[in-house]
Amino acid sequence: MPFLSSILQLSYHSSVLLDRLSRDVMKEYDISLYERDVLLFLSSNRIDTASDIVKYRMISKSLVCKAVGSLIAREYLVGERDENDRRCIHLRITDAGRKVADALIETVRQYYSIITESVPEKEIEGFIATADRLRANASNYLSKRSR
Repeated sequence: MPFLSSILQLSYHSSVLLDRLSRDVMKEYDISLYERDVLLFLSSNRIDTASDIVKYRMISKSLVCKAVGSLIAREYLVGERDENDRRCIHLRITDAGRKVADALIETVRQYYSIITESVPEKEIEGFIATADRLRANASNYLSKRSR
C-alpha cells in the first residue's frame, strides 16, 4: 500500500507544515485555524459565500459559520446581501482583513517554496494533473454512491 501511505503522509505533512508556517500570523491577529482557512479561501477565489466555503473546503457548516461570525465581529469581513437572492450573503474582506489575509498569503508562498524545493516544474505540473484526476475519480465514485 505504498500509494495510500504516500497520499496520507503528504496530506498530513502538508497540513502540519502550513499550520506551523501560519502559526505566528494566527497568533499575531488572534485568529483560529478555520478563520485562517476562510480568509485564504476568500482571498484566492471568486466565489464568496459561506456555502461555497463549506462545499469547496469541506469544512462543516457550523465551523464556517462560527469563523465567519467571528471575522465579521472583528471587522475582517463584511457580508453583503445578493440583490437577486436576499437569502444569499456575499462575503468580502475588509481593509483590516486584507492585512491579515496578505500575511497569510505570504505563509502560503513560503509553504509552496518549501514543498516544491528541488522539484522540477514539469514534475509539479504532472503531479497537479494526476492529483486532479485522482480527486475527480474519488468525487465521481462518491457521487454515484450517494444516489
